[in-house]
Amino acid sequence: MKQQKEAEFNVKSLKRIQADVYRRANLSLPQEEQRFKRSRQPTKGKKAWTAAAAVLAIGIAAGTANAAGMIDLNGVLGFIGGERLGLIKPIQRSSQDQGIEMTVLGAVRDAGSAEIYVAMQDLTNEPTQRIDETLDVYDYFVQGGSANNVQKVDYDPQTGRAIVRFLANGRMQDRMTVRITSFLRGAHKQERYDPNLDLAALLTSQKPAPYVTLKRSEDIGGMGGPKLLQVKEQEEIRALPLNGTSISLPGINGIKISNVGFVDGKLHIQVKREGEMGKYNHGYLYFTDPKGGRDRIADYSFSYGRYDDEQGSWSGAYEEHVFDLSNIEQIRSLKLLGYFVDYDELVQGHWEVTFNLAAESRKLTGVIDLAAEGRTVKKIEVSPLGITWQGKGMESTQKRAEDLTSRLNLIVHFKDGKEIRAQNGFIQSSDGSLTWIAPQTLPLDQIDHVSLDGQRIQLK
Repeated sequence: MKQQKEAEFNVKSLKRIQADVYRRANLSLPQEEQRFKRSRQPTKGKKAWTAAAAVLAIGIAAGTANAAGMIDLNGVLGFIGGERLGLIKPIQRSSQDQGIEMTVLGAVRDAGSAEIYVAMQDLTNEPTQRIDETLDVYDYFVQGGSANNVQKVDYDPQTGRAIVRFLANGRMQDRMTVRITSFLRGAHKQERYDPNLDLAALLTSQKPAPYVTLKRSEDIGGMGGPKLLQVKEQEEIRALPLNGTSISLPGINGIKISNVGFVDGKLHIQVKREGEMGKYNHGYLYFTDPKGGRDRIADYSFSYGRYDDEQGSWSGAYEEHVFDLSNIEQIRSLKLLGYFVDYDELVQGHWEVTFNLAAESRKLTGVIDLAAEGRTVKKIEVSPLGITWQGKGMESTQKRAEDLTSRLNLIVHFKDGKEIRAQNGFIQSSDGSLTWIAPQTLPLDQIDHVSLDGQRIQLK
C-alpha cells in the first residue's frame, strides 16, 4: 500500500511539475500521440532568461536516505520517466557552506551535452529559510562543457529542498565540476505593474530629445526583442542621452526611468539600474489598449553603460526599449504598464562538487550539405538526449541560433509515422556546434530519419 501511494504521488507530482514548467515557458503541453512532445575553458554563467532552460519538463522527487546516509537514486529520480531514469547516473556528492548544502544527485551526458540535477537545502533552523520556492541560481560554473544554463524544476515545502537542473553543451569532458557562488531569493513578481505615469503629458512638456550614437561592437552590451534583426546588423545605434529625467517606480527597488523621447520616429524609454539590487531586479515596460489588451511591446531593446559599485564595474546599467510609436497622439490612447521581478536578497557563498561522468555512447549519425544564411550544416548526431549539428560558420553570432533553427524546421521522424518538431531547447557552444535538448528520451531504435529544411537525412 505504501509503495502504491508513493507511486501515485510521483505521477501526480510529475504532472504538476511538468504543467508548471511549461506554463512558465509559455509552451503547450505535449500531446500523448506525439510521444514526446570563465582557465581550461570553463564557463561561468549568469541567469539566462531563455525558453531553452524551460522546455525539459522533468520533475525530481526527494528520496529517503538509506542506512549508509546516501540518497537512493530511484527514490530521488524515480518519476522523471522510465527511459530517462535508465540514462541518469547517480552522483550523490555534496558541498556545504554557511549551513546550506548543495548535492549533485545525478547526471547524464553524451558527446555534446549534459544534464546535471542538483539539490539545494538550508540545514539551519532559522525562521527565514534561504532556500525556498523562489530560488534563482545567479552565479554558477560548469567545467566540462562550454555553454550552460540552470533552472529550478521543483521545490518541496515539507523538506525545504529545491531541485535545479544544469544544461551544458560543447566538447564535454569526463571530469566535471559544478559550482554555485550566488543565488537570489524572495522574488516578487508584478505582471501588470502600473507606474501611474502620464507619458503623453511628460513628452508634451519636455523639449524634443536629442540623441547620441552608440557603436554596436563597442558600446552595446546586449540586445533583444521580436524585431531585433531590423537593427542588429547596424554598426551604429541611436539612443537617448543618459539621465535626461529621473522617475522612480514605486515598489520596484533599484530601477527607474532615466529618459524618454522620440528618436528616428520611434519612442524610446530608457531605464536605469542602481543600488544594491539594481543588477538583479529586472523587467520591462509595455502598453495596453483601452480594453486592457497588450497592444504594444518593444520592437527591440539594448543595454549599455557601466554599473559601478563597491564590488566592481558591470555592463548594462542602462536599458533602452524602442517602440513602434511615432507621435504623442498614438500614446494618448494607450496605458503604460510593466512586468517586474523584485528580489529580497542575493545570497553569496561557495558550493562546489567535482565528479566523473562517462558519456552515453549510443548515437546515430547523418551527413548533409545544407547552406543557410552564411552557415553550412555538415553533420548531424542523434543521441537519446537530443540532436547536435555541426558545420562551417555555425559559431557566428550575427543571428541568433534559435532563429535559424526555427526556420530550418528540424524534425525527428519515427518508423511508425509519428514525428516530433524541434521548436525550443536549442543551446549553442562556443565551437559553433548547436544542440537541441529533446523534451524526453529519444528511442534510437524507433527513429527512421531526421529532416532539416525539408531535406531527408538518413541515420546510421
